[in-house]
Amino acid sequence: DVAVTGVQTCALPIYLHVLRLLISVASLWGITLAISSGAPGAPIIAAIALAFIYSAPWAIRTRNVPIFDSLTSALHFVLPPISGLLLASEFSFTWMPTLTAFALWNVGNHLLGAIQDIAPDRDAGMSSTATRFGARATAALSFCAYFGASAALAIGALAGSVPLLAAMLPAVSALSVAPLLLERAGIDAAR
Repeated sequence: DVAVTGVQTCALPIYLHVLRLLISVASLWGITLAISSGAPGAPIIAAIALAFIYSAPWAIRTRNVPIFDSLTSALHFVLPPISGLLLASEFSFTWMPTLTAFALWNVGNHLLGAIQDIAPDRDAGMSSTATRFGARATAALSFCAYFGASAALAIGALAGSVPLLAAMLPAVSALSVAPLLLERAGIDAAR
């Protein structure tokens, strides 16, 4: 058992490096199969794989890839409801405004949460949307994602698939970002 230094600065047996590679390949394969199969439960497989490649320190780790950090995080929250909807009925375009809004709200939420981690992430040598673009630009992206969610729900309201009041809810989240955009307050004001 020869030990090799791991990404997290711990000594790992060589067989774990092989296992990590196999799990990474299996996750990518799972995402590919899930997307191509069209099976109702396939989004669950994709969600699990996305959660893995977002977090695992020895895989692709999309949490260290600006923009993909927020997209991967949002998708792994959106895919399980899609799977549930597909298991309960056939696909309907009436779901799209709500699912799009849910995805955009999750992107905005991830971006806003990442702002408070800028200093520790930079200290740890991690790259994310927030560390790459800074607090104010990341707050602006979060603001846009939240308002994009409101716009998606407004479109759904016009189509009759969601109540108009629902379109206002993500706008409230956008307002929580306003102190960061106005530069009158620091990160604590957005919490």
